[in-house]
Amino acid sequence: MAQHVDSTVQTRPFSIDEVQPFLLGVSYPATKREILDVAYDNGAPDRVLDVLNRVPDQEYYGETDFLFTLEDMQDVSLVS
Repeated sequence: MAQHVDSTVQTRPFSIDEVQPFLLGVSYPATKREILDVAYDNGAPDRVLDVLNRVPDQEYYGETDFLFTLEDMQDVSLVS
């Protein structure tokens, strides 16, 4: 069965610079859920929350640890 693809939805690779401002205030070590909560409270748009939802569900010991995880996900696309 063929799947319908919505041709009006555009995707683009995300940038860590686009995500990082919404991480201000994360107290590490932090779980994925805690990072998501801070990003949400900081007004992160849905496309940023989508990327954060895709990170592995684990505890991150510092911002560098978390950013390395995001770098590994650079092939993930955001919906524009």
